[in-house]
Amino acid sequence: MATTDDSLLLYAEMSSAEIRAAQRRLREGALRRIAPGVVTSLSEENWPALIARERIRLLAALYPKAVIGPRSAFHGGGPVEGVMYLTYTYTKRVELPGLTVQLLDGHGPAQGDAPMMGRELYFPSTPRVLLENLAVSRGKVKKSVGRAAVEQRLIETCEARGEDALNNIRDQARALAPTLGLERELDILDTLIGGILGTREAEMSTAVGKAMTASIPYDANRLALFEKLAEVLRATPLGQPEAVVKSEQSRAHFAFLESYFVSVRRTHLEAGWFNGKDGVHQGDRWTPWNKPRRAPGAATTAS
Repeated sequence: MATTDDSLLLYAEMSSAEIRAAQRRLREGALRRIAPGVVTSLSEENWPALIARERIRLLAALYPKAVIGPRSAFHGGGPVEGVMYLTYTYTKRVELPGLTVQLLDGHGPAQGDAPMMGRELYFPSTPRVLLENLAVSRGKVKKSVGRAAVEQRLIETCEARGEDALNNIRDQARALAPTLGLERELDILDTLIGGILGTREAEMSTAVGKAMTASIPYDANRLALFEKLAEVLRATPLGQPEAVVKSEQSRAHFAFLESYFVSVRRTHLEAGWFNGKDGVHQGDRWTPWNKPRRAPGAATTAS
């Protein structure tokens, strides 16, 4: 496709005639070569920013039908500490200006994977992300985030979307695992989900997960919030209102009266009564204090 923008020219997107024209300009010095099949008119100091801006387009052209790798996909699809992980047809580490691409030999696009920006670069489905990140990373390349991170993600998913979301993930993972050859990882995922849902025993790694599967389960996140509140209250001098009652007997009576009127107030609110300065609002009618009013549900007497 002909274009007037020559800041990034990708041979994979060009016709044979356009490629020959770009190669001629490259020999003349009008264009510069960033990588095989990638040329630009920009100076070298601008290349990192260019690659960051055009990352998806560039990777789709260089590695067609690649899938965002486990570690990058787990973190949303971008580079992790400057490294972009891609599942491709072979394993290789490629250095580009401002970006390292770690290619990992693995399965191509599978059911549920979605093309990014309509190009031949795919973002994996949630079940695939979780399964692949449970795989053991061997060697120097840490391609997966590990069991603890997946466990935390499952807990967050359950809290945000409910138990049905975890059941759906497990069902989809069961269908997908044989295709990817991740049956072992499926067993781990099934165990983690069962532990979170309380349907099976599971050895959890995170503090929150251990709390959920304890003999007496508790909410570790809420407990941390209450502890933080207690710390702030202990460390912050608070104003002390003047005592309403002075004696122990008066304090007992006052507590009873206070709780009684709070209960009455709640009953009136639930019945549609709202106290005002000059009267009471009952349903859609306003009754002054000095006029008789019937309680909600009372029968009307004919005059």
